[in-house]
Amino acid sequence: MLLAYVLMQLATAIWPVFALLLPTLLGDRFSKSLSPWKSKFAHVCLALLLLINGIALYNYYFDEQYYKDDFRAAAAYTLQTRQPNVKSVLIGGAGNTYLLEHYGDALTLDGHRVYEKPEITVADRFDMAAELNELTDGADQVMLLVNREYLYGPPGTIPQEMSPLYRLDKTTAFKNFQIYHLKRFP
Repeated sequence: MLLAYVLMQLATAIWPVFALLLPTLLGDRFSKSLSPWKSKFAHVCLALLLLINGIALYNYYFDEQYYKDDFRAAAAYTLQTRQPNVKSVLIGGAGNTYLLEHYGDALTLDGHRVYEKPEITVADRFDMAAELNELTDGADQVMLLVNREYLYGPPGTIPQEMSPLYRLDKTTAFKNFQIYHLKRFP
């Protein structure tokens, strides 16, 4: 993971210099003016730069850590599965309700005050269920959209902390989203 990050940063920093030197390294005039071993060294350096850049681009486009948050799919799912008695709340990560509103979901509540900081102690997190209950005005069913759940601990931490008031009914996942369907205990 660290190696991929370093390679990506290195390729990003070197790319402008590489782009300027590319015609020079591949040009016939430059190759003829160098001794054979310097010419081969220049071609090896060029191949190395291409390899580093290729690795960095591969990691950027195919590593799940760099995937974009799928607000479109989350909004579509929320619109399809929402029932009149179900409240939806978005918490976590880079999440805000502006993007959900852009994709047609204007009813999802902004729940950042429910779970404000990842640094909250375990004793303070116990009130998370009560905060969610207050935000939704005591709704019996809540659809909790969690953006970038990994920022808040291991998977399943948030539903576990909802257990004083809610039970987990169903879970759905999209890129960087976990959607929990929660029901209040009777």
